[in-house]
Amino acid sequence: MIEEIQCEVKDTIGEVLKAISKRDWLSFVLLVGRADIDPNLKDKDFIASVYVIDDNRDLYYDNTRKKFWLRYMNRNYHREGFKYLGDSGIDDLSIEMMIYSHLWNSDYHLELLHRISSILSGRGYEWNVKIPETGMYKWINNEIITPLKANGYKLGEIIAKGYKSSIRNAFAHSNYSIYEGQRKIHIHTSSSPLEMLSFDDFQSRFLYSSFLMYVLHNSIEYVFQSITLENKALTEPFYTPDNVKARVFSETD
Repeated sequence: MIEEIQCEVKDTIGEVLKAISKRDWLSFVLLVGRADIDPNLKDKDFIASVYVIDDNRDLYYDNTRKKFWLRYMNRNYHREGFKYLGDSGIDDLSIEMMIYSHLWNSDYHLELLHRISSILSGRGYEWNVKIPETGMYKWINNEIITPLKANGYKLGEIIAKGYKSSIRNAFAHSNYSIYEGQRKIHIHTSSSPLEMLSFDDFQSRFLYSSFLMYVLHNSIEYVFQSITLENKALTEPFYTPDNVKARVFSETD
């Protein structure tokens, strides 16, 4: 299962990045270049625009969680056959529910997926992604999964195989019980009071989510390093949403 999911995710991410680079080169450069808005710049008299390139804030904030998550993955999923068994089985399941919740609450990951969906739907690069405080399921489904599927991109299916709002909500609010003998998770939130999820179903969703975020991040970093090997203009001149004329250049030491 591990190798199969990993290969499926890698192939899908490769196809998505290739499609974006062919469809909209400017948006591709902004995506891999981590273009974003820094609202703190608006009060600086010497700054022309709040729109920035190579914004590493969310990556920095996520750094320790990422290290822990990858150490856990390397320890337990370096080979096929890992199950939630023995004295540490429930510990591992609980850790994975926590990691799962972190992955689907990460601003960096959610903004990245939303921007990809926006580009592939023909709306271009979304500088100011507004993640809602409530109604996350509808937002992810309507703004990310559905547009990707509608435009024929398998990434929508991959996200749907990983994301399940009730798991994230149940862990965040301690609204779940674990039945070891039945190997099931009982989710008892107000919206799904009788939902039962098998250990295998959760593990599959966990692996799709983990590999999706890991492969996507690594692939973007690889492309970022590849296209910045030389000092050159990466884009033609363009205007930011606040009407400042800009152009992206690569820069090496």
